[in-house]
Amino acid sequence: MSILTKAHNPQLKGRLAGFFLWRHVVVIVLSLVMLSACEQPAKTVPGELAFQQAKQAQAQGLSSKAKELYQQSAQLGYLPAVAARLTMQQPTDSSVALRAWLATLPEALQPSLLHSYQQLGSKLGPIATASPEVAPTRHCAITVQPLVSTELEHSRWLNLADSWQQDDFLSSLQICFLPALKIDAEIIKCSDLPERLLHCDLPALQSQVKVGRFNQLLILSGRGSANFNNGVLLLPTYADLKLLKHEFSHMLGFLDEYALTEEVAKSECLPGRITPNILFSKADLAQYLRHWQLPEDAVKLTEVATCQRAGQQAYRVVADTSHLQHYEMMVPELYQTLMQKQLSRAAEIMPVQYYFAYLARQDGDWPLWLAQMERAAAFGYPAAQAALAEWHSRQAISSTAR
Repeated sequence: MSILTKAHNPQLKGRLAGFFLWRHVVVIVLSLVMLSACEQPAKTVPGELAFQQAKQAQAQGLSSKAKELYQQSAQLGYLPAVAARLTMQQPTDSSVALRAWLATLPEALQPSLLHSYQQLGSKLGPIATASPEVAPTRHCAITVQPLVSTELEHSRWLNLADSWQQDDFLSSLQICFLPALKIDAEIIKCSDLPERLLHCDLPALQSQVKVGRFNQLLILSGRGSANFNNGVLLLPTYADLKLLKHEFSHMLGFLDEYALTEEVAKSECLPGRITPNILFSKADLAQYLRHWQLPEDAVKLTEVATCQRAGQQAYRVVADTSHLQHYEMMVPELYQTLMQKQLSRAAEIMPVQYYFAYLARQDGDWPLWLAQMERAAAFGYPAAQAALAEWHSRQAISSTAR
């Protein structure tokens, strides 16, 4: 029997037609089901669309738009937008304003925002105190206590300290940096204004200074212009090694080689006064050379604007522009020598405890004044030793009078 003969079997043909018809119906039904599934709207998460738009804006370099969209996304409760927004923080962004913004986010997000608050410097927990047991591994002419108030600042300080150690000259100085202490930004209250001089609530640090085994304090926190005064070096959060080097030079008595403010110029520019890098009169040259034990040909007097606002011409002792005029510049070889010489006389550098004794006296806290002055005297600072001698003398006279 041939195949062609079987193909003409009417019953077989009916069964085959029914099979193919049923198969066709199944395909149509499955297609309709799949089409229906595709047409169902995808479930959207509140804030996710704004988050994706922010990522696109950021990729296109539209930072302001990206920040705005990230904040919109966070307001809708989309947590990843918070971290993305904080990652875009720049030196011109106010940490205070960002902390205030976090507080406005939905209450449901708040338990998840602890790390974000810590990143911006609040809710760090108890204030850490200095560690008296820290023992330097080498002789320290100056011991510096770094202090930070955010995780970002702590990370940046570690990078700064590492860069310091990798610098051939800086690492050769007899300077010791203790492990950084953390303090809540809401307690130290460092300023957050990029265009102004950086300042912090220093009296809040009395207890740290009183027990710490350091004679200089370095605070890396807030926004504003870096400065050094009274044993306290203030650096903004985004400081780099070049800025640290410039400000550290002030710790060793070097003066800026650009025009000082009128108030500062009048207090600093005193003929006869000896500093490492500035002469206030050419007549002081012989005294300067004797003080620093330098040959005459080591000095190249060059006019600078340091005392300009005090109506006086000052002179730096090198010909080339230095890091004291533009902080990005190199440290001249003579200045490196003078830094080493200054560190050999470290007892003459005012310790921070002397200034905090002054703050205690302003508050009428004489026991604290005495404790801080004793710490300053222990570093060999002549003015502190003299102040203590006078105090003990008065106590003895008072006791005899009774």
